[in-house]
Amino acid sequence: MQSGITVGTFTKTLLILTVLTGSVTIVGIEVLQWNADTVEYSIETLSQSCDPQSDSRYVLEYSNLSATDQEIFRSALRADDVYTTRTPPDDFLVQTDTTEDNYVRYDSECYRLTAQSRRENPLFEAFLLRTVGGVLTGVFTVAAVIGLAWTTIRRRGDDP
Repeated sequence: MQSGITVGTFTKTLLILTVLTGSVTIVGIEVLQWNADTVEYSIETLSQSCDPQSDSRYVLEYSNLSATDQEIFRSALRADDVYTTRTPPDDFLVQTDTTEDNYVRYDSECYRLTAQSRRENPLFEAFLLRTVGGVLTGVFTVAAVIGLAWTTIRRRGDDP
């Protein structure tokens, strides 16, 4: 009778580790990419009025906004400082390299809504995750294949 871990048990453990590290690597990279794209909204009440018909600024009537943008506007209005979401706007201009403000008329008031894209680039984290996860997955896969081969060879040797 043998004591300790058998080659078959060790191989099964390696196969499980292969699946786990591969899955964590793939899911982790997706999570990093998903977290990278956010839009920050800040809102300010203006003392002057704005009219979508005669104003040269980009003025939007609240009632003409999409349901998504109405929700974004209300959330930004309720926020203490900045409202952050991953939902891209339908109608609002988003600041990237330029300063584009949105003017929204809501309940006879004029608001300046600034939407700023926060596209973070998690290159280091993604590189680290791909490298470490990929190497570990590869090592576990090779070890599991060797374990399976070893088990197969031993079984053939035990056959009469």
